Amino acid sequence: MATVLVIVAQSSIAQKLSWGVKVGGTISVFNSYTDSIRPIGTFHGGGFAEYKINGKFKVQHEILYAEEGVKLYNDYYEGNRFVSTTERLKLKYINLPVILKYYVIKNLSIDAGPQIGIFLDANSSYTSRSVLNGNVNTTKGTNLSNGDFRRFNGGLIGGVSYNLTEHFIIQGRIYQGLTSFTKGGYYHDDSDGARKHMYTTNVQLSVGYEF
Repeated sequence: MATVLVIVAQSSIAQKLSWGVKVGGTISVFNSYTDSIRPIGTFHGGGFAEYKINGKFKVQHEILYAEEGVKLYNDYYEGNRFVSTTERLKLKYINLPVILKYYVIKNLSIDAGPQIGIFLDANSSYTSRSVLNGNVNTTKGTNLSNGDFRRFNGGLIGGVSYNLTEHFIIQGRIYQGLTSFTKGGYYHDDSDGARKHMYTTNVQLSVGYEF
């Protein structure tokens, strides 16, 4: 009897559980008090498991490799010297969102939930151009140290999903970071004390395949 109950329970769970993969693009903005910021397109992709609670609600767990990137522009004066700096910064994460999906109609859901990000790596390069008395000097380098970034960060996701077919899904989301992803160094503070914390806002569009 116990064996029969276990088999029935496993069958019931299997009917409510589905798996899939997804891939898409991300546009990111990092807030900054001192720099002008322009987003750059990056990539995210991974897998998900979805559990059907009832006819209206599902819970979707995901594990995603994700990149976030921006260009930062900073113009300032050092005495009589004018300095213009352009920097490209890209961060790499494993993101773990947990999404509650509410189906307003058969194939369309409103999605919301928390996300934890695990920092993997970062890369950065800058070009600085200074002008003094008509003389122009150009330097290139990096402000980067992986120790400048927090190992974990978190935020909230809101968006929509639409089932194009039985297997194909499109999703649009906005993520708002609630914790600063910097903890020290150049990206955490500058000489004026203005760049205190930086937070991420992401817009994502993805396509998924549910098995």
